[in-house]
Amino acid sequence: MAQGGSPTTRRPLHGIHLLKAGTVDGLLGPDRDVLMETGIRGDPALFGAAAGLVRSQVLLRLSFGRAGPAGLVCIGTRKPDTFHPGLGSELLGFLARALAITITLWLNPEH
Repeated sequence: MAQGGSPTTRRPLHGIHLLKAGTVDGLLGPDRDVLMETGIRGDPALFGAAAGLVRSQVLLRLSFGRAGPAGLVCIGTRKPDTFHPGLGSELLGFLARALAITITLWLNPEH
């Protein structure tokens, strides 16, 4: 709440969508944190109206601890050969961990 007891106004969060429970594990599998695919058609549930343009994607699991739900970062490109399974994923995994920490801090500002 803002000073004076009125609720704070939140800015709209464009590009953030809620997925059904289990979707992240369904897409990545329970033990994978990074999935790169080439020659695909984008999923509208992940890419919205831009799904028809997506031909290559990387999906990154965001982990918020054992009690928190999993998150997913979806990066898509029009070029079908941009992301492929042989591409190194260490930096993408680092990006996912850094994003998860940052989002956790945003959601829990007291910590």
